[in-house]
Amino acid sequence: CINGLTNGVSTPLVTKSKNLGLCSEKEFLLKRKYPTPYRLLKKKVGNFKTSKQISLIEILYIINDTDIFDEYNKSKKKL
Repeated sequence: CINGLTNGVSTPLVTKSKNLGLCSEKEFLLKRKYPTPYRLLKKKVGNFKTSKQISLIEILYIINDTDIFDEYNKSKKKL
């Protein structure tokens, strides 16, 4: 889960969650749907307990071919 991505946060939190109910669907990176971005983000985050801050630019680079990136762009256009 990439908390804060569509809310305009400059440093979103990447949060471990296996439950979509704990995260907005617009910010949930599903392993089955996006195996490569999931793997890259997991590698970037490393081992962590609950959440970790990662720079927005790094997250956007990793998710640029996903629906999550499209949702981010939609939210930016509204601002």
